[in-house]
Amino acid sequence: MAAQKRRERERVELRERILESARRLFIGEGYETVSMRKVAKELGYSPTAIYYYFADKQELFHEICQRELAHLSEELHNRATVVDPVERLREIAYALDGHAGHNLFRDRRMQ
Repeated sequence: MAAQKRRERERVELRERILESARRLFIGEGYETVSMRKVAKELGYSPTAIYYYFADKQELFHEICQRELAHLSEELHNRATVVDPVERLREIAYALDGHAGHNLFRDRRMQ
């Protein structure tokens, strides 16, 4: 039973490492240039290991986007509780600006 729990914990940890490495690559290089092979190489694993967790690059990117949007939504929700409307708008702008610095959706061709 302990070995099974350890294996499950290791699977969860590896999945998180895959997501974080892929996120860094997508932000740094853009969607088009990142491949499952590149993500695997970044982690020191074979591409097969990555495909065990994600069917393809699109699924991997989708998971990362879902997490990014959930995080942004939570930040916006937390800042929307500020009573003063001017300060609330300022806080929301700060949240959006902070998120834009590592935006997955930015078009690399525009840089």
